[in-house]
Order: sequence, then structure tokens, then C-alpha cells
Amino acid sequence: MTKRLMRPYFSCILLAMLFLPIIAFAREEKWDDEALLHDGLTVEVHRKVVFHFGGGEISSLGWWPDEYSLEAKNPDTGKTIKWSGEQDVNPIMLDFVDGIPYLVVRSSRVFSNVKLYGCPEIPYVYLRYDQETSKWSPLPKNLAPKVLRTANLSASYDGAYMHNGKRQSKEFISDRYRANKRATNGSFTADIPENYDTWDYFLKDRSYRNIRFKNDCRSPLPLEAEVVLPPPQEVTLEILETNNYNPIRLIEKNEWSHLVSDKERSEYSKYCKSLFKQADPKDPWLGKRFSKDSTGQKKGPYNKSNLSTGAHRLCDKEYILYYAHLELTNKMVITKYTDTGDMLYRISFQKPEEVKGFTGYIQAPTIKSEHGYLTFEWWHFRNYNKMWEVKRALKVRLREPQQ
Repeated sequence: MTKRLMRPYFSCILLAMLFLPIIAFAREEKWDDEALLHDGLTVEVHRKVVFHFGGGEISSLGWWPDEYSLEAKNPDTGKTIKWSGEQDVNPIMLDFVDGIPYLVVRSSRVFSNVKLYGCPEIPYVYLRYDQETSKWSPLPKNLAPKVLRTANLSASYDGAYMHNGKRQSKEFISDRYRANKRATNGSFTADIPENYDTWDYFLKDRSYRNIRFKNDCRSPLPLEAEVVLPPPQEVTLEILETNNYNPIRLIEKNEWSHLVSDKERSEYSKYCKSLFKQADPKDPWLGKRFSKDSTGQKKGPYNKSNLSTGAHRLCDKEYILYYAHLELTNKMVITKYTDTGDMLYRISFQKPEEVKGFTGYIQAPTIKSEHGYLTFEWWHFRNYNKMWEVKRALKVRLREPQQ
């Protein structure tokens, strides 16, 4: 073998050796469930799960067990039935009534595949097996046998209990569901809900009813319109003091959090939260209202656009300030409100000259409104090698419009 041919040959071997542990770790896992049927009999259900990198409904790095399949013998006919699901769909019940196999699956993915699951009201779907075609079809819950209301399969793969094919007893499966119910506020329970009203999920009004997933088959949410804000008035930023750090000012993580966080006035503070209330506690999409507004109708701005505008809220004892750095190109937009929901002014200013390699931003704890001026510090900083570096700090002010 020539040197030219040997190089790619050995490169392939080296790559295979490097990825061998990953391939081994991504193997299928198998185990058995002792499924308790509605008539008191049990059936052995052979389970299998495939791992995917970064898979699962919860965003994660690493291999995630998220694609399930199963097979079992029909106790009435002796024939083997099988089911294989798409990623993130969990089978939680397999049972047989008059020789017909039924399966219940649970996942938010069921809202995005009408052909496989219909368009359910809640993330539980009944499937019925066709003996002639060997296919599973969605079944409206009101047509499913009433005796099928209890989960009897392991809700998901857990390596602590199922590794190396460990068999799951019917008692253990039941115990795990009781633990799941407590951990998920009733979302994931052994009692399979027949409809939305019987679903004993504590957060259902704030969760599945008012959330839509990708390609969701349900009707769109009736979203309330955002507060329409007038164009901001352009003002000039006056630089009072410039501090160029040479060498760069180094700040440790804990100290940085203390310097840039305003715990008393931030939008997450107890005080700031008390100034707003949900228009409808059961429907978060209706947005929030100013709690001190006597009419109960005044809405706060940036309810839904805070991600696209980068808006933050700061609640002082005498005013509420919104500052958004993405709303206008290379400008900061500041909107000031009273705590009863009346807008005082809306202004914008050109951001200070950039420092290459550093981010420029307002330091919230330094914001003050007094004597007709809004004053604050503007830092140019970056996170580097587990430390925060500050290159420049500006003390600035702008004249507030007359109120």
C-alpha cells in the first residue's frame, strides 16, 4: 500500500476509534414492562428506546433517550403487535379489549401530526390497532373503551432503573406515576384524562390552552394587540466624565452581578411585579395591566416585543422606565411611565462611540431621574476567561422632556 493510500486509510481508522465511544453510548436500550391490564391480567411489553444527540423536548446537550418502540403478544389472539413512534412521543398505556389492542401516547408533538394523532384537545391520544393492516389509527377519546383510563407502561426511560434491561414490575410502574404526578403538578399522571375538564393539571390554563407549538393543528390564539407607542423624540446625550481603563478593569463574577443588578428596581423584583397584574389569570396572552390604574384597562408596553427590542423595565418609587437597545438601529430608546400607567415621555439617543471588541450598555443601578435630568453610567465591557473586563466607563446625562 502506497503512502498516499495509507494516509486516508489510517485517518478513517483513527476517526472510527475516536467516535466508537459515542456510537456505543448512543446504542438502543431495552427493557420489559409488566403491564397491568384493565381485567387484572398482566402482559409482558418489550420496550426499546433510541438515543439522539441533543434530543428531547427539553433542550439539552448530549445523548437523550427520546424515540420509543414496543411489542407484546395479544393475550386474546397470541399474535405479536408492534408500535414505533416518532421522537418525543411517550407510550404510557397498552391494553386489549375484545381482542383489539389500544395504545395511549403522550407528548406535545401530537399537536403537529394530524395524520398520526388527529388534533387532540390535550396531549394525550388514544390509538387503535387494525389487525388486518397492522396499523395504528387515532381514536377520539369518547369512542375509546371506558375501562382504559389508567397508564400501565413506564412513562419514560430512566437509566437508574432500566439500564441493562431491568424489568419494571406493575407495582413499581404505579409508584413512579405517583411520583411523576407530584413532580409535574398533575400534568403527567397515571389517570388518563378524558378531556380538558378532567385533566387534573394545575397549570393547564396557563400552559397547553394558551401555548401553540410548531405546526400546531389547533386554532391560533387570539393575541391582544401591543401598545402602540409614538415615535421617540431625539435627544442629545451629554458625557460628563470618561474613564478609560488601562490596564483593563477586571471584575469577578460575583462582584459583577452585584454591580450590574438592581435587585430593588429590576423587572423581577417584588416591588416591580406588584405594579402589574394579568388581565386574565387564566390567559397570559391577554397581557398585563397597571395594577394601580383605577380603570384596570391600561396596558404596559413591550408585553410581547421585549425579545425583538431588547426592552428592560426598571421600577422606581416615582416612575417606571423602559429602555430598549434594539428598537432603533444604533440608538437607545427610553420610555417613562407613571406607576398608574400614564406615559410621561418617549425619547431616543445615539449610543456612545463603540469600543472594538466590547459591548456598550446602561448600568441599571446607576439610573437616576432628578432635577430635570436622567443620569446613568454607560460601560463598555466583555466576558473573557471567566472574568468581566471593563474598558471604558462613561458618566452621562440627558435632559428629560418637560412633563
